[in-house]
Amino acid sequence: MPPAPVSALRLDHSSADIIVSWVHDGDNVDHFEVWRSASDPFFSPGDPDVAGPFNVPAGTLDFSDPGAWTAAGNFYYLVRAVNAAGSSADSQRVGKFITSIVTG
Repeated sequence: MPPAPVSALRLDHSSADIIVSWVHDGDNVDHFEVWRSASDPFFSPGDPDVAGPFNVPAGTLDFSDPGAWTAAGNFYYLVRAVNAAGSSADSQRVGKFITSIVTG
């Protein structure tokens, strides 16, 4: 049976890095997969231009994406819990957005 999904996905930063963190009870998990899109907040793993999976060991509940905080553009993330039976449902998505205001 695949593991339960992660919850409370959160995005923070440390210096130039984005830190993605989550909550999981840890039961029945071999590792976590973090997926990232730079173009689509509604992406699915395996879509074109989606990076990942970035594998995170069981028991670790965060992922650091070096340089992503200061990089130009938007980044969207989701996390899955994985074991030998498969992966959980996708988490909700979180993102870093670059916006600008144009006066008119």
